[in-house]
Amino acid sequence: EKRWRDEPADASGCGNIVIGDNAWIGVDSIILKNVTIGEGSVVAAGSVVTKSVDPFCIVAGNPARVVKRLNVYQAKRRHEAEGTYPY
Repeated sequence: EKRWRDEPADASGCGNIVIGDNAWIGVDSIILKNVTIGEGSVVAAGSVVTKSVDPFCIVAGNPARVVKRLNVYQAKRRHEAEGTYPY
């Protein structure tokens, strides 16, 4: 009803959405409040993201689920543990 009257939303209905660097969001995707899309992740077109997405993952569906973890994430974690991450 408030949207119909062009009034601002209540603070209780708002939340933050954080989208990491180099993340791709497909057309017609829906991202709910208080969700983080990790660095280098891909959200497939038409997906409904209800939970945070780890870095370097591909998610799809309603609700969105991880369909693949990219090898870049594993390499990055290994390099960070070794202290040899290049950037």
